[in-house]
Amino acid sequence: MRILVIEDDARVGRVVGEALARAQLDADVFPTMAQGSYALSLQHYHGVILDRQLPDGDGLSLIRRWRCAGNPVPCLVLTGRDAVHDRVDGLEAGADDYLTKPFAINELLARVRALLRRPPQLAQRLHVVGELVIDVEVMTATLAGRRLVLTAREFHVLRLLAEAQGQLITRQRLFDQVYGHCSDVGKGGLDVTLHRLRRKLIDADAKVRVTNQPNVGYRLSLHADA
Repeated sequence: MRILVIEDDARVGRVVGEALARAQLDADVFPTMAQGSYALSLQHYHGVILDRQLPDGDGLSLIRRWRCAGNPVPCLVLTGRDAVHDRVDGLEAGADDYLTKPFAINELLARVRALLRRPPQLAQRLHVVGELVIDVEVMTATLAGRRLVLTAREFHVLRLLAEAQGQLITRQRLFDQVYGHCSDVGKGGLDVTLHRLRRKLIDADAKVRVTNQPNVGYRLSLHADA
């Protein structure tokens, strides 16, 4: 498994990177949000460890940006800001865990391992609906072997619907899980995402459709005549 570390203190970054390596976890260490964010756009990471006080801003802004884009990568904030309101801010921004400096390496590794664990229903890597295959780990969707080009939000909606295994998901739940950390996004944003996802499935001649039950919710359905 590969971990992204965003830490501008070279000594801390080196210590964390070496500890992860001893735990048989690959680590890439970057000193700025810009470099870390670029790395995440190119490489799949199983988790992120990041500081708050970085040269180009507060690390929480990066987590908010990822969550708003529908990226669910597990994030652990590692920082010297230890006030209760700081920890609350971190968790509300979308962080999965918050550890303050100074820290014990054994505790950091234990928290990282916990971060990487998922209940079986969440850990399932592949979701198959007809000819549609959704790979959660690498965030790809293929239709009869052909990759669908989806935005992060479109993929997140498609994944949630596939995980529901044909059951209805309410509109509110979809909105909360896809846009919950984006205070500036209105409910119309979900409509746009659903419309584009439906259009892409139709254009790909998919037998899978996003259908809705008015005033109830949405589901993935198979249409033999599609």
